[in-house]
Amino acid sequence: MITTVSEYCSDDKTKKAIVKKINDRNYDSIYGYYYIDIYENERYIHSITFPDNSLHYVEDAAENYVRGAFTNIKDF
Repeated sequence: MITTVSEYCSDDKTKKAIVKKINDRNYDSIYGYYYIDIYENERYIHSITFPDNSLHYVEDAAENYVRGAFTNIKDF
């Protein structure tokens, strides 16, 4: 089951990051893990998984992305 946790958007609305949680019975943790779907100009770009990080960490990463802290998706 996939749940949307939070969404972040840049001031000019060109960048969006959606934080989601996936609960997977095959995954080691009973709590599942988080990932971010990255969008630019309303076009899906990439998903970034964070299997070993807290929700706070993942939401900080999403916010940093939309604020322009990362110039390259590989910075994650």
